[in-house]
Amino acid sequence: MGKYLVAIDAGHGINTAGKRSVKLSSDLYIDGVLIRKKGQTIKEYEWNKAVSEYLAAALKRCGINTMYTADMTGKTDIPLNSRANTANKKGADILISNHYNAIGSSQAWQSRVKGLLVLRTKNASSKSIRLGKLAVKHLEKDINYEYSYGLMRDVDMSGFTLAILRQTNMPAILIEYGFMDYEKEAKLMLDKKHQKKCAEAVAKAVCEYFGVTYVAKKVK
Repeated sequence: MGKYLVAIDAGHGINTAGKRSVKLSSDLYIDGVLIRKKGQTIKEYEWNKAVSEYLAAALKRCGINTMYTADMTGKTDIPLNSRANTANKKGADILISNHYNAIGSSQAWQSRVKGLLVLRTKNASSKSIRLGKLAVKHLEKDINYEYSYGLMRDVDMSGFTLAILRQTNMPAILIEYGFMDYEKEAKLMLDKKHQKKCAEAVAKAVCEYFGVTYVAKKVK
C-alpha cells in the first residue's frame, strides 16, 4: 500500500446536459480508424473517464493510492457535495478534478479561446497553489498547447467558486485540458495517446508534489 491517497474526480457524467463538443464537421479518424462520424458529438464524460483511469494507473505504478469520487460507469452524475464528502471521509491527501472546457453552448466552433487552464479556488491553501503550479508545469512541458492560461482562481474565470474545490478539506485543483468548442482540441478528446500523455504529465506533477519518484511506463 502506498503512503499517499489521491482522490480523482472524473468531471461530469455521460448524461450531464450540454457537456459535449460541437457537432463534428467531418468524420474523425485517429490512426486511420474511424472514431466518430460527421455530425456526431464527443461527450466531455468520454475524456473525463479516460484520463482519470489513465491517471489512476500511472499513480499506482508510482506507488500512490487512488480513489474515484464519481460513478465511473457515467450513468449517474453524483452531486459535487457528495463527491467532496467522499474524498473528505476517505482522508484523501489531494484531489484532482478532470474536465474539458467550452466557452459557450457548443453550437458552433470558435477559434478565439483554446488551451490549458488549471483552477484553484478563492483563498486556496498554499499547498493547492503548489499542486496547481506543478500540474501546469508538467502539462505545458509534455503537451504541445497553443496557449496556456496557467493556474487561475475559479472565481476569476467563472464568477463563483467551484464546489468540488471549495468543499474539499485537502489541496484540490481542477484541470481543463482543452476546449471542446475549439475543433483542433476537441478532436484530441478521443485520442488515447493524448489521453495517456496528459495523465502521465499530471502523474509527474503529483509525484513531484509528494516527493515520490515518477516511474515511467515500460515500453513493450
